[in-house]
Amino acid sequence: MVLTGGIGATMGALFGSIDWNRLGIGRYLGGNDASVFAANWIVLFVGLLVTLTSFSEIPLPVQETEPMLRPVTQKMLLDEVKRVHGDGAEVEQEDMQEVVGFKQFLLNVLHMPRSMKVLCLTQLLSHMSYLTYCLYYTDFVGATVYEGDVRAFKDSPAAERYADGVRFACLGMALCSTTSAIYSVFIERLIVRFGARSVYVGGLLAHCCGMLAMGLVPHKVVVFSCCALTGIMYATIYSIPFLLISHYHSKNCVIVSLAIGAVIDAVGSTMIITFISSAFMLCAAGSAMGILYMG
Repeated sequence: MVLTGGIGATMGALFGSIDWNRLGIGRYLGGNDASVFAANWIVLFVGLLVTLTSFSEIPLPVQETEPMLRPVTQKMLLDEVKRVHGDGAEVEQEDMQEVVGFKQFLLNVLHMPRSMKVLCLTQLLSHMSYLTYCLYYTDFVGATVYEGDVRAFKDSPAAERYADGVRFACLGMALCSTTSAIYSVFIERLIVRFGARSVYVGGLLAHCCGMLAMGLVPHKVVVFSCCALTGIMYATIYSIPFLLISHYHSKNCVIVSLAIGAVIDAVGSTMIITFISSAFMLCAAGSAMGILYMG
């Protein structure tokens, strides 16, 4: 998932790094922004078309009559348990046939094991840090690194610098996606060699140090190269938690997009987002130390 997602994200980010007006395409489509959306829409449409036509869907009557195609039901699981343990084995059918509703789901969340709670907290802090980077990285590069102004008049020097900064930031995000795709291929080997704890905490601290370096040294080379560290973190938080607990589903923190904007307005500089992201990830790394790891 991380591999294919990283490749797709790289393509999307590269579209944003192109000066479509200079190529002449932007003049026909209404500018750079419209051209980027058009390019991504074409890729989305082609991908959707390939998905729908890649193979024929199996008709429902065939699925119902073919045993190998039937969905696994609770009765089938009970029958398999009886077959494995013998006909005389007692199977607690009442517990297995209990319907899990929304109330039971909430109770399960409240009474989940401590290791699960720590993992959820770690993922929450990790996504808060990552979303801070995703939502405001291009603005940070355009306003702080390139000293542009998003509110400047069109075609003014400040507006041009901001646009150049955004395109450069898209290259950085493409590097992030490429790194995550490559790193995801080797992460299981690293876990076998160094252990899940070291790889997990190390991946989180990589992003923490990268964000801190961006804030302290807002230079083009630094903010570009540190995106590779964010790519390592991205591959980490979308692989190791699922290896630790297969039925855990990570959630994004939606409130970050509302809160960080107010903080930027209060401080008056987009540089603050690097320190906020670094702080979130440092807390996530500390939380990750308390996770129960396999092996």
